[in-house]
Amino acid sequence: MLASSQLTFELALPSHFDFNHFVVGNNQEALSMLSSLDSDEPFMALWGHHGSGKTHLLKAWIHQAILNKESALYIDACHTKLIDAAKHAKFLAIDHIEALDANAQIILFSLYNLFRSTKESRVLLASTLPPIHVNLRDDLRSRILSGLVYEIHGLSDEQKLTALHTYVRAQQINIHKNVLQYLLRHFQRNLTSLIAIVDTLDREALAQKHPITLPFLKTTLSI
Repeated sequence: MLASSQLTFELALPSHFDFNHFVVGNNQEALSMLSSLDSDEPFMALWGHHGSGKTHLLKAWIHQAILNKESALYIDACHTKLIDAAKHAKFLAIDHIEALDANAQIILFSLYNLFRSTKESRVLLASTLPPIHVNLRDDLRSRILSGLVYEIHGLSDEQKLTALHTYVRAQQINIHKNVLQYLLRHFQRNLTSLIAIVDTLDREALAQKHPITLPFLKTTLSI
């Protein structure tokens, strides 16, 4: 059996991946269910468009489990294979289930059956499409749909700006307020892309020992 520390191999999670740093928007019901360690619901799935916050919620869920000394594992199916050793996790989060190959789907189906019989583990999945429309084995899809399924709704522009401010404070990034407003007006409006740009600006600013101003943004991004 893998030790708990081995079950968190993909989890050098920054502190901002917690529920306190998630801008709720219209997702209060899902957030309440996910943040409750006393929930009796063993299987949950989230779906929503790219940048809606699904990955943040999965990592926050795992982060919470780790803080409570539980064995926990986060897997991004786009980059990491699901392996049978995942059966040792009490909290298992799998991102981008649409990327699971045939073998991984067999493993996940087996894990569902195991966890349902032992009643000791919980699973949280995420996909871009509703699970009923994801290209999965019929038996696996039925297992997923037997649990709770939540659509994660995207944020308004005002809520995205709030989320960006929350992120830069958590990361202690020195960035002028007008830079965030400019990003929201002139770049892709999904939060994941905006945060990636902020991270790029932060790395360049640290390397050049320069504050992140609007002229610095335009120079760095060659606008």
